[in-house]
Amino acid sequence: MIYEVCSDDSGITVLEEYIEGKRLIDILSSKPLDRKTAFRYACDICDALIFLHSIGIIHRDIKPSNVIIRPDGTAVLIDLSIARFVNEQDNDTQALGTPGFAAPEQFGISQSNNTTDIYSLGVLLNIMLTGSHPSVDLPKGRYKKVVEQATSTQISKRFKNAEKMKSALKMYR
Repeated sequence: MIYEVCSDDSGITVLEEYIEGKRLIDILSSKPLDRKTAFRYACDICDALIFLHSIGIIHRDIKPSNVIIRPDGTAVLIDLSIARFVNEQDNDTQALGTPGFAAPEQFGISQSNNTTDIYSLGVLLNIMLTGSHPSVDLPKGRYKKVVEQATSTQISKRFKNAEKMKSALKMYR
């Protein structure tokens, strides 16, 4: 839960609750997840993005080390250290995010927006299902289309928002 968000000229400060659980990166260190578990975690992250995007925040660093799995099995998105408020006047085209997870636009191609997080979530979903980056291997079957659309290098071909990605995940469940 986010308790408070403040911004000033130096950046954004977010006061968050302490999250008990295991980091997703540690869970994935032994093997990929089964489809049901990966689906549940991806939907939880979509819910977090729906909230963040609704208040105008882009996370910009979705990766396994920024997801904690609570003891009840809920995935929680953490670490908003490079998050930003969407502001069309500000130029954010600089190298931010984790290589391999960051969308192409985070490296100076264009402005980051909500679909920047969709791209990273697509990469994460692929890693949860296959253990590999989508450029190396894609899941077999129904989730392949979701990963391909989410990780399109063309922003216009990605899911427009987290609600649409979550709907697609549910359709292929």
